[in-house]
Amino acid sequence: AFTDVSDEKPLIKINGKTIDFKTENGFAVILRTWQPGDKVELNLPMPVRKVVANKNVKDDLGKVCFVRGPITYCAEEKDNPDNVDNAKIPAGSDFKVDYRKDFLGGVSVIKTNTTNKKQELTLVPYCVWNNRGANKMNVWFEAGK
Repeated sequence: AFTDVSDEKPLIKINGKTIDFKTENGFAVILRTWQPGDKVELNLPMPVRKVVANKNVKDDLGKVCFVRGPITYCAEEKDNPDNVDNAKIPAGSDFKVDYRKDFLGGVSVIKTNTTNKKQELTLVPYCVWNNRGANKMNVWFEAGK
C-alpha cells in the first residue's frame, strides 16, 4: 500500500512556457504545430511515499519503508547513530526532501521525525549506502500510531 504525501501534478513546458495538456491512457497529449528547435521540458513529481510491508513477510510485519519515485531510501548509521535500528515513524509524518549537490555526487535525502526522542531521521537512496564507509543500514521502520 502506498501513501502519497504530495499533491503535485506533472508539468510540461514548451520553449519555457508551461502548457495545459490532457492525458489519454497514461500519455500526455499535446496538439500543436511543431517547429524545429522546439524544446519540451517534463517535470514529473516524485513525492515521498510510505510503503507498508507485505503481510506475508513476517520480519517486516507492521513496518514501513520510504520511496520517492522509483528510488527506495534507507537510514545509515553514519547519519543516524542512535536511531538506525529502532526508529519508529509516527503516523502523519512530515517529510522534507533536500537535494545535496555535493553529497555523494548529488543526491536527494529525505528527513522525517521519529517518535524515539523526537529525533530527526535522515534517509539516503539505498543505492548509495556504504559509499561513506561500512556502517549499519535499515530500510524498514516500525510504524507509529
